[in-house]
Amino acid sequence: MFLFNSIYKERNGTHIKALHLEIPRAQIVSIECTNAISDLIIDLMLGKEKPSKGSISEGFSGQIRVIYKEESYYMEQTVHYYLNLFSKLMGNKSSIDEIMEKMGLLDIGHYKIKKLNYSQKRRLSFARELLSPPKILIIQEPVSNLDRLSLNAIMDALNFLSDKGTAILITANALKDVIMTGNQVYRYDDEGLLKINHEQSDDKSLQSDFLIKIEKIPAKMDERILLFDPFEIDYIECLQGDAILSVRCEQFASPLTITELEQRLETFGFFRSHRSYLVNLQRVREVVTWSKSSYSLCLDDKCKSNIPLSKGRLMALKERLKI
Repeated sequence: MFLFNSIYKERNGTHIKALHLEIPRAQIVSIECTNAISDLIIDLMLGKEKPSKGSISEGFSGQIRVIYKEESYYMEQTVHYYLNLFSKLMGNKSSIDEIMEKMGLLDIGHYKIKKLNYSQKRRLSFARELLSPPKILIIQEPVSNLDRLSLNAIMDALNFLSDKGTAILITANALKDVIMTGNQVYRYDDEGLLKINHEQSDDKSLQSDFLIKIEKIPAKMDERILLFDPFEIDYIECLQGDAILSVRCEQFASPLTITELEQRLETFGFFRSHRSYLVNLQRVREVVTWSKSSYSLCLDDKCKSNIPLSKGRLMALKERLKI
Protein backbone atom coordinates (compact mmCIF):
# COMPACT_ATOMS: atom_id res chain seq x y z
CA MET A 1 0.00 0.00 0.00
CA PHE A 2 1.20 3.50 -0.86
CA LEU A 3 0.15 6.03 1.79
CA PHE A 4 -0.06 9.81 1.90
CA ASN A 5 -0.37 10.67 5.60
CA SER A 6 -1.73 14.22 6.17
CA ILE A 7 0.44 15.80 3.48
CA TYR A 8 0.81 19.56 3.13
CA LYS A 9 2.67 21.09 0.19
CA GLU A 10 2.64 24.36 -1.78
CA ARG A 11 4.30 24.93 -5.15
CA ASN A 12 3.87 27.93 -7.42
CA GLY A 13 0.44 28.76 -6.01
CA THR A 14 -0.77 25.15 -6.04
CA HIS A 15 -1.69 23.89 -2.57
CA ILE A 16 -2.14 20.39 -1.20
CA LYS A 17 -3.48 20.31 2.33
CA ALA A 18 -4.27 17.49 4.75
CA LEU A 19 -4.02 14.90 1.97
CA HIS A 20 -4.60 11.43 3.39
CA LEU A 21 -4.84 8.79 0.70
CA GLU A 22 -4.23 5.05 0.56
CA ILE A 23 -3.46 3.30 -2.74
CA PRO A 24 -3.75 -0.44 -2.06
CA ARG A 25 -2.26 -3.24 -4.10
CA ALA A 26 -4.44 -4.40 -7.03
CA GLN A 27 -6.77 -1.39 -6.68
CA ILE A 28 -7.48 1.52 -9.02
CA VAL A 29 -7.77 4.85 -7.20
CA SER A 30 -8.99 7.80 -9.29
CA ILE A 31 -8.87 11.50 -8.40
CA GLU A 32 -10.65 14.33 -10.18
CA CYS A 33 -8.26 17.28 -9.91
CA THR A 34 -6.50 20.02 -11.84
CA ASN A 35 -3.39 19.37 -13.93
CA ALA A 36 -1.29 21.32 -11.41
CA ILE A 37 -2.49 19.18 -8.49
CA SER A 38 -1.89 16.03 -10.53
CA ASP A 39 1.68 17.08 -11.36
CA LEU A 40 2.41 17.90 -7.73
CA ILE A 41 1.02 14.58 -6.44
CA ILE A 42 3.13 12.71 -8.97
CA ASP A 43 6.30 14.59 -8.04
CA LEU A 44 5.65 13.85 -4.36
CA MET A 45 5.23 10.15 -5.12
CA LEU A 46 8.40 10.08 -7.21
CA GLY A 47 10.38 11.88 -4.51
CA LYS A 48 11.03 14.91 -6.71
CA GLU A 49 9.29 17.06 -4.08
CA LYS A 50 9.27 16.69 -0.31
CA PRO A 51 6.15 17.44 1.73
CA SER A 52 6.18 20.48 4.02
CA LYS A 53 4.25 18.47 6.58
CA GLY A 54 3.14 14.87 6.88
CA SER A 55 4.72 11.69 5.61
CA ILE A 56 4.73 9.37 2.61
CA SER A 57 5.24 5.64 2.93
CA GLU A 58 5.50 2.94 0.30
CA GLY A 59 4.68 -0.61 1.25
CA PHE A 60 5.83 -2.02 -2.08
CA SER A 61 9.30 -3.19 -2.98
CA GLY A 62 9.39 -1.95 -6.54
CA GLN A 63 9.52 0.98 -8.86
CA ILE A 64 6.87 3.59 -9.54
CA ARG A 65 6.15 4.29 -13.19
CA VAL A 66 4.08 7.05 -14.80
CA ILE A 67 2.04 7.45 -17.98
CA TYR A 68 1.88 11.20 -18.46
CA LYS A 69 -0.86 12.98 -20.39
CA GLU A 70 1.75 14.18 -22.88
CA GLU A 71 4.66 11.77 -23.16
CA SER A 72 8.04 12.02 -24.84
CA TYR A 73 8.76 9.29 -27.36
CA TYR A 74 11.62 8.39 -29.66
CA MET A 75 9.71 9.75 -32.64
CA GLU A 76 11.90 8.21 -35.34
CA GLN A 77 11.55 4.69 -33.95
CA THR A 78 8.86 2.30 -35.08
CA VAL A 79 6.23 0.98 -32.68
CA HIS A 80 7.76 -2.51 -32.66
CA TYR A 81 11.32 -1.26 -32.18
CA TYR A 82 10.20 0.99 -29.29
CA LEU A 83 8.49 -1.88 -27.47
CA ASN A 84 11.36 -4.26 -28.17
CA LEU A 85 13.77 -1.73 -26.65
CA PHE A 86 11.75 -1.44 -23.44
CA SER A 87 11.25 -5.21 -23.37
CA LYS A 88 15.01 -5.67 -23.17
CA LEU A 89 15.40 -2.90 -20.58
CA MET A 90 12.73 -4.46 -18.35
CA GLY A 91 13.91 -8.02 -18.80
CA ASN A 92 10.48 -8.90 -20.15
CA LYS A 93 9.75 -12.50 -21.12
CA SER A 94 6.28 -11.88 -22.55
CA SER A 95 5.60 -11.93 -26.26
CA ILE A 96 5.75 -8.43 -27.75
CA ASP A 97 3.28 -9.49 -30.44
CA GLU A 98 0.79 -10.60 -27.78
CA ILE A 99 1.06 -7.23 -26.06
CA MET A 100 0.70 -5.40 -29.38
CA GLU A 101 -2.38 -7.43 -30.20
CA LYS A 102 -3.89 -6.71 -26.79
CA MET A 103 -3.43 -2.97 -27.38
CA GLY A 104 -4.49 -3.00 -31.04
CA LEU A 105 -1.03 -2.18 -32.43
CA LEU A 106 -0.25 -5.17 -34.65
CA ASP A 107 -1.20 -3.45 -37.88
CA ILE A 108 0.87 -0.32 -37.15
CA GLY A 109 3.96 -2.00 -35.71
CA HIS A 110 6.05 -0.75 -38.65
CA TYR A 111 4.84 2.87 -38.27
CA LYS A 112 7.23 5.47 -36.94
CA ILE A 113 5.90 6.94 -33.70
CA LYS A 114 5.81 10.44 -35.20
CA LYS A 115 3.10 9.19 -37.58
CA LEU A 116 0.77 8.02 -34.80
CA ASN A 117 -2.28 9.97 -33.68
CA TYR A 118 -3.01 10.74 -30.01
CA SER A 119 -5.11 7.62 -29.39
CA GLN A 120 -2.48 5.33 -30.94
CA LYS A 121 0.25 6.89 -28.81
CA ARG A 122 -1.81 6.31 -25.68
CA ARG A 123 -2.18 2.64 -26.59
CA LEU A 124 1.58 2.46 -27.13
CA SER A 125 2.23 3.91 -23.65
CA PHE A 126 0.02 1.27 -22.06
CA ALA A 127 1.63 -1.48 -24.13
CA ARG A 128 5.00 -0.41 -22.73
CA GLU A 129 3.72 -0.85 -19.15
CA LEU A 130 2.11 -4.22 -19.92
CA LEU A 131 5.53 -5.62 -20.89
CA SER A 132 6.43 -5.81 -17.20
CA PRO A 133 3.62 -4.58 -14.91
CA PRO A 134 5.02 -2.29 -12.20
CA LYS A 135 4.13 -2.35 -8.51
CA ILE A 136 2.70 1.17 -8.76
CA LEU A 137 1.48 2.92 -11.92
CA ILE A 138 0.34 6.55 -12.06
CA ILE A 139 -1.71 7.60 -15.09
CA GLN A 140 -2.79 11.08 -16.17
CA GLU A 141 -5.99 11.32 -18.25
CA PRO A 142 -6.14 7.66 -19.34
CA VAL A 143 -9.44 7.84 -21.26
CA SER A 144 -9.79 11.48 -22.30
CA ASN A 145 -10.26 12.22 -26.03
CA LEU A 146 -9.80 8.62 -27.17
CA ASP A 147 -11.37 6.80 -30.09
CA ARG A 148 -13.52 3.76 -29.29
CA LEU A 149 -10.81 1.17 -30.07
CA SER A 150 -8.37 2.89 -27.74
CA LEU A 151 -10.94 3.32 -24.98
CA ASN A 152 -11.77 -0.39 -25.02
CA ALA A 153 -8.11 -1.41 -25.13
CA ILE A 154 -7.10 0.89 -22.27
CA MET A 155 -9.99 -0.15 -20.04
CA ASP A 156 -8.98 -3.78 -20.62
CA ALA A 157 -5.36 -2.87 -19.83
CA LEU A 158 -6.36 -1.23 -16.54
CA ASN A 159 -8.23 -4.37 -15.47
CA PHE A 160 -5.31 -6.57 -16.58
CA LEU A 161 -2.79 -4.52 -14.58
CA SER A 162 -5.03 -4.50 -11.52
CA ASP A 163 -5.45 -8.29 -11.74
CA LYS A 164 -1.65 -8.59 -11.85
CA GLY A 165 -1.48 -6.77 -8.52
CA THR A 166 -0.47 -3.31 -9.74
CA ALA A 167 -1.61 -0.41 -7.55
CA ILE A 168 -2.93 2.25 -9.92
CA LEU A 169 -3.46 5.96 -9.29
CA ILE A 170 -5.41 7.85 -11.96
CA THR A 171 -5.81 11.62 -12.18
CA ALA A 172 -8.22 13.34 -14.56
CA ASN A 173 -10.00 16.65 -15.04
CA ALA A 174 -13.44 15.14 -15.74
CA LEU A 175 -15.58 13.49 -13.08
CA LYS A 176 -17.00 10.98 -15.56
CA ASP A 177 -13.48 9.78 -16.42
CA VAL A 178 -12.53 9.05 -12.80
CA ILE A 179 -15.86 7.35 -12.13
CA MET A 180 -15.45 5.16 -15.21
CA THR A 181 -11.92 4.04 -14.35
CA GLY A 182 -11.65 3.88 -10.56
CA ASN A 183 -12.59 1.34 -7.91
CA GLN A 184 -12.19 4.17 -5.38
CA VAL A 185 -13.10 7.64 -6.62
CA TYR A 186 -12.16 11.02 -5.14
CA ARG A 187 -12.36 14.72 -5.94
CA TYR A 188 -9.64 17.13 -4.84
CA ASP A 189 -10.57 20.82 -4.67
CA ASP A 190 -10.10 23.80 -2.38
CA GLU A 191 -11.83 21.91 0.42
CA GLY A 192 -9.38 19.01 0.17
CA LEU A 193 -9.92 15.36 -0.77
CA LEU A 194 -13.53 14.14 -0.92
CA LYS A 195 -14.52 10.53 -1.54
CA ILE A 196 -17.29 10.17 -4.10
CA ASN A 197 -19.97 7.58 -3.54
CA HIS A 198 -20.64 5.67 -6.77
CA GLU A 199 -24.13 4.65 -5.94
CA GLN A 200 -27.42 6.49 -6.06
CA SER A 201 -28.83 7.62 -2.71
CA ASP A 202 -31.51 5.35 -1.31
CA ASP A 203 -33.54 8.08 0.38
CA LYS A 204 -35.65 9.19 -2.59
CA SER A 205 -38.19 7.53 -4.78
CA LEU A 206 -36.93 6.67 -8.24
CA GLN A 207 -40.38 6.37 -9.70
CA SER A 208 -42.97 8.98 -10.59
CA ASP A 209 -46.66 8.17 -10.64
CA PHE A 210 -47.70 11.29 -12.49
CA LEU A 211 -46.72 13.22 -15.58
CA ILE A 212 -45.31 16.73 -15.54
CA LYS A 213 -45.70 18.77 -18.67
CA ILE A 214 -42.55 20.74 -19.43
CA GLU A 215 -41.70 22.56 -22.60
CA LYS A 216 -38.36 24.21 -21.79
CA ILE A 217 -35.44 23.69 -19.42
CA PRO A 218 -33.68 26.89 -18.27
CA ALA A 219 -29.92 27.50 -18.35
CA LYS A 220 -27.82 30.56 -17.58
CA MET A 221 -25.37 32.20 -19.95
CA ASP A 222 -23.87 35.50 -18.79
CA GLU A 223 -26.91 37.72 -18.17
CA ARG A 224 -29.19 35.67 -20.39
CA ILE A 225 -31.55 32.80 -19.63
CA LEU A 226 -31.50 30.12 -22.32
CA LEU A 227 -34.43 27.74 -22.72
CA PHE A 228 -33.77 24.25 -24.09
CA ASP A 229 -36.18 21.67 -25.37
CA PRO A 230 -35.65 18.51 -23.24
CA PHE A 231 -34.87 16.48 -26.34
CA GLU A 232 -31.94 18.79 -27.15
CA ILE A 233 -30.15 17.79 -23.95
CA ASP A 234 -27.74 14.84 -24.21
CA TYR A 235 -26.98 14.48 -20.50
CA ILE A 236 -26.74 16.48 -17.28
CA GLU A 237 -23.76 16.40 -14.93
CA CYS A 238 -23.64 17.58 -11.33
CA LEU A 239 -20.40 19.47 -10.67
CA GLN A 240 -19.87 20.76 -7.14
CA GLY A 241 -23.61 21.10 -6.66
CA ASP A 242 -24.32 22.78 -10.02
CA ALA A 243 -26.30 21.03 -12.75
CA ILE A 244 -24.53 21.35 -16.11
CA LEU A 245 -26.51 20.64 -19.28
CA SER A 246 -24.60 19.11 -22.19
CA VAL A 247 -26.13 20.20 -25.49
CA ARG A 248 -24.28 19.29 -28.70
CA CYS A 249 -21.00 19.16 -26.75
CA GLU A 250 -21.49 22.58 -25.19
CA GLN A 251 -22.07 23.04 -21.46
CA PHE A 252 -24.66 25.29 -19.84
CA ALA A 253 -25.34 25.76 -16.12
CA SER A 254 -28.95 25.35 -15.01
CA PRO A 255 -30.47 27.15 -12.00
CA LEU A 256 -32.23 23.87 -11.13
CA THR A 257 -30.63 21.06 -9.12
CA ILE A 258 -30.01 17.69 -10.71
CA THR A 259 -32.72 16.19 -8.48
CA GLU A 260 -35.23 18.81 -9.65
CA LEU A 261 -34.25 18.13 -13.24
CA GLU A 262 -34.61 14.39 -12.69
CA GLN A 263 -38.17 14.88 -11.42
CA ARG A 264 -39.09 17.13 -14.34
CA LEU A 265 -37.39 15.14 -17.10
CA GLU A 266 -38.27 11.56 -16.17
CA THR A 267 -41.29 11.54 -18.47
CA PHE A 268 -39.08 12.75 -21.33
CA GLY A 269 -36.90 9.63 -21.18
CA PHE A 270 -34.15 10.79 -18.83
CA PHE A 271 -32.55 8.33 -16.40
CA ARG A 272 -30.40 8.87 -13.28
CA SER A 273 -27.48 6.61 -14.22
CA HIS A 274 -25.32 7.82 -11.33
CA ARG A 275 -25.84 10.21 -8.45
CA SER A 276 -23.96 12.84 -10.50
CA TYR A 277 -25.44 12.06 -13.95
CA LEU A 278 -28.81 12.26 -15.65
CA VAL A 279 -28.83 10.91 -19.19
CA ASN A 280 -31.22 11.16 -22.13
CA LEU A 281 -31.92 7.49 -22.91
CA GLN A 282 -32.73 8.38 -26.50
CA ARG A 283 -29.02 9.17 -26.92
CA VAL A 284 -27.78 5.85 -25.50
CA ARG A 285 -26.23 3.65 -28.15
CA GLU A 286 -24.49 1.02 -26.02
CA VAL A 287 -24.23 -0.23 -22.44
CA VAL A 288 -20.59 -1.21 -21.82
CA THR A 289 -19.29 -3.48 -19.06
CA TRP A 290 -15.68 -2.58 -18.24
CA SER A 291 -15.36 -4.82 -15.19
CA LYS A 292 -17.57 -6.55 -12.64
CA SER A 293 -18.23 -3.19 -10.97
CA SER A 294 -17.65 -0.64 -13.74
CA TYR A 295 -20.20 0.25 -16.41
CA SER A 296 -20.85 3.15 -18.75
CA LEU A 297 -23.40 4.34 -21.28
CA CYS A 298 -21.99 5.22 -24.70
CA LEU A 299 -24.00 7.98 -26.34
CA ASP A 300 -24.46 8.77 -30.01
CA ASP A 301 -24.21 12.50 -29.37
CA LYS A 302 -21.75 14.71 -31.26
CA CYS A 303 -18.95 14.02 -28.74
CA LYS A 304 -19.59 10.25 -28.48
CA SER A 305 -19.73 10.73 -24.71
CA ASN A 306 -19.28 7.96 -22.13
CA ILE A 307 -21.46 8.40 -19.05
CA PRO A 308 -20.92 6.39 -15.83
CA LEU A 309 -23.55 3.85 -14.84
CA SER A 310 -23.59 2.84 -11.17
CA LYS A 311 -23.63 -0.87 -10.50
CA GLY A 312 -26.70 -0.36 -8.31
CA ARG A 313 -28.60 1.31 -11.18
CA LEU A 314 -27.99 -1.40 -13.78
CA MET A 315 -31.12 -3.40 -12.98
CA ALA A 316 -33.25 -0.23 -12.89
CA LEU A 317 -31.94 0.65 -16.36
CA LYS A 318 -32.77 -2.81 -17.68
CA GLU A 319 -36.28 -2.52 -16.27
CA ARG A 320 -36.66 0.95 -17.77
CA LEU A 321 -35.54 -0.27 -21.21
CA LYS A 322 -37.37 -3.61 -20.81
CA ILE A 323 -34.25 -5.65 -21.60
